[in-house]
Amino acid sequence: VHGLELIRTNMMLLDTDLPFARVERLRRSDGRHVRLSNGRRHRPVGRYASIKMGASVPWESRLELHDIYRAEVDPEVVSYAVQPETLSWSHNGTRYRYTPDRLDILASGCRRIVEVKNKFDADSDPRYGEKLLQAATIYGAAGHIFEMHEESFIHREPCFSAIEEVQAYRRATVTPADVAVARACFLSKDTVIADLLCALPSRHPRAALYAMIVRRFVLIDFSAGLRDSSQVMLGPGMH
Repeated sequence: VHGLELIRTNMMLLDTDLPFARVERLRRSDGRHVRLSNGRRHRPVGRYASIKMGASVPWESRLELHDIYRAEVDPEVVSYAVQPETLSWSHNGTRYRYTPDRLDILASGCRRIVEVKNKFDADSDPRYGEKLLQAATIYGAAGHIFEMHEESFIHREPCFSAIEEVQAYRRATVTPADVAVARACFLSKDTVIADLLCALPSRHPRAALYAMIVRRFVLIDFSAGLRDSSQVMLGPGMH
């Protein structure tokens, strides 16, 4: 079928002294996810309509979906992909394969590999823990960031509630007038959420503001939740 060809490439490592051989990436020629298993039938599987990506992306657990929310609204994430590739390598005569849950392309140009887990306990499965450690080492040697996102990190409050609320309005309309008014607010003074809500010409200013966050027009620190007194900054998408 056209577009379903699997492409295998060698991974270039900055540290050539690592004890790994035949380090390769396997990707689909159409750029879609390389794996989405229904094997875990007790978990929901679905698709998320991403405005940032202009397409729907798959998820196979609620926790993965909730971390996709973070990638959708984080202005540091320019783009992201779910299960983007399979990494394979040899170590001490054993061949390993690892498919990360997500790849984030950051505004800095860095690639961030994300593994989502409810709670990671390497001692409960030493072989799997060792495989993840090797994968993290390989990605690090290729100049990538490797992060483990556990449930306690993804659902920490009030950050998660803020992220969840903002992404719910990702498809709201943002007009050129909204963008022009927002830019003018930043030119005149330090701006907080309440200022923009009063100034935006949209009939639904809060929805428009949240949609502008997803589009990277404005930035808000989610760590303290969404307050009318929260500071708003000009985003990279506005420049």
